[in-house]
Amino acid sequence: MLIGIDLDNTIVSYDEVFHQAALEKGLIPAGLPRAKGSVRDCLRGKGQEEEWTALQGYVYGPRMSGARPFPGALEFLAECRWRGIPVRVISHRTLQPFRGPDYDLHQAAYRWMEEQGFFDPLRIGLSREHVHLELTKREKCERIAQMGCSHFVDDLPEFLADPSFPEGLERFLFDPGGSAAVLEGAQGPPLDPRVRRVASWAELAGILLPQPADPSPSVDEASLIRSVDRMLPVLGMGRARGLHRVPGAANNQAFRVETSRGSVFLKKYFFDPADPRDRLRAEFGFSRFAWSCGLRCLPMPLDCDTSQRLGLYEFIEGERVEAGRVTERMVSEALDFFLELNRHRSSPQALVLSEASEACLSIDDHLTCVDRRLGRLLSVKEASDLDRRALEWVRRELLPAWQKAAESIRSRARVSCGNLGERVADSQRALSPSDFGFHNALLAEDGRLRFIDFEYAGWDDPAKTICDFFCQPAVPVPWEHLGSSLGRMWETFPMAEGIRRRVALVLPAHLAKWCCILLNDFLPVGSRRRVFAGQAEDELSRKECQLGKAQAALKRLRDQIESA
Repeated sequence: MLIGIDLDNTIVSYDEVFHQAALEKGLIPAGLPRAKGSVRDCLRGKGQEEEWTALQGYVYGPRMSGARPFPGALEFLAECRWRGIPVRVISHRTLQPFRGPDYDLHQAAYRWMEEQGFFDPLRIGLSREHVHLELTKREKCERIAQMGCSHFVDDLPEFLADPSFPEGLERFLFDPGGSAAVLEGAQGPPLDPRVRRVASWAELAGILLPQPADPSPSVDEASLIRSVDRMLPVLGMGRARGLHRVPGAANNQAFRVETSRGSVFLKKYFFDPADPRDRLRAEFGFSRFAWSCGLRCLPMPLDCDTSQRLGLYEFIEGERVEAGRVTERMVSEALDFFLELNRHRSSPQALVLSEASEACLSIDDHLTCVDRRLGRLLSVKEASDLDRRALEWVRRELLPAWQKAAESIRSRARVSCGNLGERVADSQRALSPSDFGFHNALLAEDGRLRFIDFEYAGWDDPAKTICDFFCQPAVPVPWEHLGSSLGRMWETFPMAEGIRRRVALVLPAHLAKWCCILLNDFLPVGSRRRVFAGQAEDELSRKECQLGKAQAALKRLRDQIESA
């Protein structure tokens, strides 16, 4: 297998940056949907084809740095690397725009890929020699044939059906918005029967990178010990003497490894085509950065094996923090960690870290995050009476409450900031532990906290970090500490008043999000993750418990809506 992939509008999403650039130039009304196609249709409808052409050169050139990868694209590429599946990026891109200033469009593309970690051996690890930006579509077809691609992914149905396109390949149309389906159902020609449409990178991963439908919680201890034994001698820790499963892991497999020089903590990370996040890279990279900054309130990262998705860390002796036992000192320790971490956020080592999982860098992102999670819940198959009851509750109770909260957020945001799609300034972004709270902390033998589990960590809006810290339901943080916590943002962040305003604005969104998170066990991927972690002994009882927690969490959301 050798997978060829187009770059523009397949790996790179330009919807937000096209909308923002067109707004700045006064070409479109503010209420236009934030989509590249909407901007194009608006300008063409006004007879401004030349302005549209010039805008494309501007966006694909100097504004490309503001574009974002489609969800799951980078994770798909990283997974291909882990599995040893070769990938080639083959795209049609002129060297300079047809209209406007002579921007170097190839240089802009390579710079964007550099920023996204394409050429970083610890991230995607793609060679520059495996990226081909061709000047014409014919040359692109010739390159696909020359590379010997077995599969090709592109966003243009007409390109995949072009007579010069090489025969014998599996062709995938990346169509996240369903625009090709709309055209096919209206006046457009039918999709070439040789082309298979996919709506997301997760769907493509499910086809090309399948996982067992029912991953077994059983552990091949001998294989794990062999993998650990390849790492331990380099660390000066001898060899593994024993492997013991650590109970309580919800998402991954966790083990205590006994060595001749003490214990270490081994984590085997979960992966699924429907949830292709690179948990190992996020956690190990974040932990390594924190340790390089002198922080010692988290386990030391020791080594990792990306091919096996294994991370090796210092073993922390400690107890879980119990619900109802959170003190003011604990809250202060957590804030110390977050603020000290972000005093180093301008360092070169920080700048190469990725965005957090579900990063929310605009008001729209906060809203979309909830919409996306609700959409997944509403698509759950009703396989049991409990599934039907949960889905009915989502439809009748959670969805209307969220719709009311979302409309309030939108109306207040339009007054306070105008543009809901405007991204948080780089100076206001934070390095976030993500899923940050006392449910992911241990009270160590020295009486101090050690924070754990950073598999979703990365760059994010600090307002989201604060919201998650207070909204997570497992070990609740008393609301009375919210004011003082926000007051401490001034210690590290300039213009901290903006963080306080965003927290007040989007707090209901994260209360709604946690209602959804509590119901993850009703999703197929959530169930598979529990099985992988060895937490699926009584699925029905757990689902029943989680539904009760979600119903209790909804009361917090309704209370917040009433007080807003």
